[in-house]
Amino acid sequence: MILGIIGAGQLAQMLALAANPLGIEVLCLAQDPEVPAAPVAQLFQCAPNDAEALQYFAEAVDVVTYENENIDANILQLIEPITPVYPSIKALRITQDRLLEKQLFSKLNIPAAPTSNVTSEEELNAAVKEHGYPAILKTRRFGYDGKGQYLLRNNKDITLAWAELGGKESKLILEGFVKFNTEVSIIAVRDQNGVCKFYPLCENCHSEGILRYTTIPVAKKDLQKTAEKYAQQIMEHLDYVGTIAIEFFVTSKGLIANEIAPRVHNSGHWTIEGAYTSQFENHIRALFNFPLGLTDLVAPCAMVNMISNLAKREEILDIQGAHYYTYGKHARQNRKLGHVTIVPSNNDKLKKAIELCSAHIRSV
Repeated sequence: MILGIIGAGQLAQMLALAANPLGIEVLCLAQDPEVPAAPVAQLFQCAPNDAEALQYFAEAVDVVTYENENIDANILQLIEPITPVYPSIKALRITQDRLLEKQLFSKLNIPAAPTSNVTSEEELNAAVKEHGYPAILKTRRFGYDGKGQYLLRNNKDITLAWAELGGKESKLILEGFVKFNTEVSIIAVRDQNGVCKFYPLCENCHSEGILRYTTIPVAKKDLQKTAEKYAQQIMEHLDYVGTIAIEFFVTSKGLIANEIAPRVHNSGHWTIEGAYTSQFENHIRALFNFPLGLTDLVAPCAMVNMISNLAKREEILDIQGAHYYTYGKHARQNRKLGHVTIVPSNNDKLKKAIELCSAHIRSV
C-alpha cells in the first residue's frame, strides 16, 4: 500500500514516520528536493500545474492526502477521479477560506466571532462601524502563524490595514474582537464508516500569532463535551475522513470557534508520546480504513515549539521526560524548526520542565 501526500514538510515527515511501521510506503509530491520529508519518504517532483505528472502521481498511490490547506483545490480535482482523496475537496475548499469557514459555523449553530465580508475600503469602514474596535482584518486565505492579519484599534488603522493586506487585490474579512481567557484546540479523527474519536482538549499559548507551547489536559473538563459536539457536527457535515483540528477561544460564555485545520496539527504533536495512538497514526488508519486507535491521554504532558532557533539537543534530553524533534529545516526568524514533547512523571515536574525547555530555546 502506498500513501500519496501533497506536500513534503514536517507534517508529511511525521505522517511518513507513522505510516512506515504499518507497512505503508509514502510518496510525497514536492517541487524542492531539500524538504523535511525527504529522509523518510520518496519524493515525486513536479510542478503543481503539470496535469500529466499529477495523473502519474495519482496512479502510483492507493490514497492521497495533503499536509496543509494552502493548496490549489484544482490539484485534487485532477487526482480524485483516479485515486481517493481524504479529506475531501469540499472540506478543503471550506477550511482554506475564512469566510466560508465562518459561514459553516453559522450554519451549524456553532458560536464564532461576528464577521463581515470586505471587498473595498468603504465596506471596511462600514464593517468597523458594525463591529466596533478592536477588530481584526484578515485575508480569507493563506493566513497562518499570525500572517495575513491586522489588528485595528482606531480609525487611523483602517487605511494602513487596507494597504498592508493588499487592498483590492485581496479577499478580506473583518472579525469582531473576542474577549477570551485562553485558547484551546481539539484534535479529532473520523473514519470512512463515520466512527469519530476525540483527543483531550489542549490549551495553547501563542505569541505574535505563533503557537509557543501546548499543555494537556485542560483544567475545565466541562469544555471537552462541547468541543466534541462541535467537532462531530463539523466532521459529519463535511463527511470528513482523517484527522482534524479545531481551535476555540474560551470565554465567559463558553467556547467560541476560531479556525479549522483539515489535517494533523501542530497543537497535536504531543499525541506521539502523550496518547495511546498519535494523531498521525490515526490519520493513516482513517485513510486506509483501518480500525481507529485509542485517543486517551497516557499522562499529563506538554509540547513546546522550537521557533527561529533549535535548542541544544543534549540540554533538552537532560530534562526527564523530554523528547526532541528536529525537522531538518534551515533556520530563519519565526520559523518552526522542531518541537519538544514533555511527558514527566508528575504534574509538578511538568511546569518546571516547560519553563526549562523554553529557557533553553530562548538562550540559543
